[in-house]
Amino acid sequence: PLLAAAQTQLPLVRQPFAMLARRLGTSQRRVLDTLRRARADGRLRRIGGIFEARSLNYTSTLLAFEVEDIVAAGRILARRPGTSHVYERLGPSRYSLWATLAVSADSALGLEGTATQLATQVAASDVQILPAIKRYKLDARFGAVLAPPAISRPSQPATLDATDRQLVRLLQRDLAITPRPFDPLARQMGIDTSAFLARARNLRAAGVLRRVAAVANHRLLGATMNVMAVWALTGNTADRAGVICGASPAVSHCFLRWASTQWPYGFYAMIHGATQEDCRQTIEDLSDRIGGSDGLALWTGREFKKSPVTFFDP
Repeated sequence: PLLAAAQTQLPLVRQPFAMLARRLGTSQRRVLDTLRRARADGRLRRIGGIFEARSLNYTSTLLAFEVEDIVAAGRILARRPGTSHVYERLGPSRYSLWATLAVSADSALGLEGTATQLATQVAASDVQILPAIKRYKLDARFGAVLAPPAISRPSQPATLDATDRQLVRLLQRDLAITPRPFDPLARQMGIDTSAFLARARNLRAAGVLRRVAAVANHRLLGATMNVMAVWALTGNTADRAGVICGASPAVSHCFLRWASTQWPYGFYAMIHGATQEDCRQTIEDLSDRIGGSDGLALWTGREFKKSPVTFFDP
């Protein structure tokens, strides 16, 4: 329950772990000790701000590459600061290397130019640029009780001043597991903690900051297998499927993305389970419910990178 609560939302108050402890009916010391152990043994990857890229005036996309030397290509993509997730995907597809990319509005190349440059750098014979059209679910929390999902389109950019941008840079860092973790960030900005938290709450209210929370290593919390299931769905059929898939606790990500004649699969669901058979059963159940017969299961292979994009990084 404690790790689930920490993944859901860390209160934006001076002593967030004390407030979390009161909500759970335990002590601050137990909360701090548990989170420190979870970080030390790898169950928690980080604790920090989770932001909406579009609200920060970034554009993002999923990329699928056809490459020959996947290890060399994966390492190249992992070194790029704009990539956040770089994985090998195993299945009946010529696109074996997948990555997420976020590009600032200040980028000279832009999203497509950057994607094309990456394809050249990894010697890809083809690349599919697959930005999101709709988001049905984005909630990689494990062991948590989740609210029903809502269909959403990419958000619009917010107006941020220099102080807001500095706050975003600092709040992306891995928070210290101490009684007052926001104090050192406020000091770096030259403001008091109350002003820092007020700005953070304003960003959350504006939809820029999704939440401040712990990010778990799902493999160490029992979800040892995962697979990206894709279907050739569009329109109302995709929306209905999004509601069905989004309500499944086994699904962490669910999107409608651009499709093409070379890659007709526009509907994506990231499925987790304790075993491969668990994931297969989930795919079968969802396929039956959504009427999706034209689809693929792309299993997660090697992980080359999994880290958040550093927004406003010079």
